[in-house]
Amino acid sequence: MVARFVDFGLLEPVGRDGPRLLFGMEAVLRVRTIQRLRRALGVNLAGIAIILDLTERLRTMQQELEWWRSRR
Repeated sequence: MVARFVDFGLLEPVGRDGPRLLFGMEAVLRVRTIQRLRRALGVNLAGIAIILDLTERLRTMQQELEWWRSRR
C-alpha cells in the first residue's frame, strides 16, 4: 500500500536501500492521516492528495501571516 501512496504522490521517500524505499519520521504521521481520511471519511486517493496539498498550503500561508504580523 505504501508503494501506491508513493506512486500517487502522497508520500515522498527520503532515499533507497536497494529496492526498499526509506522514509523520514514525518511519513508515519502522514500515513496515519491518509489512513484516517480513507477509513473514517471514505476519501479516495485523489481526494486525499487534494486535501493534503490544501492543508500544506494553508499551513504555509498561516506561517507567512504570523511572520508578517510579527514585523509590525
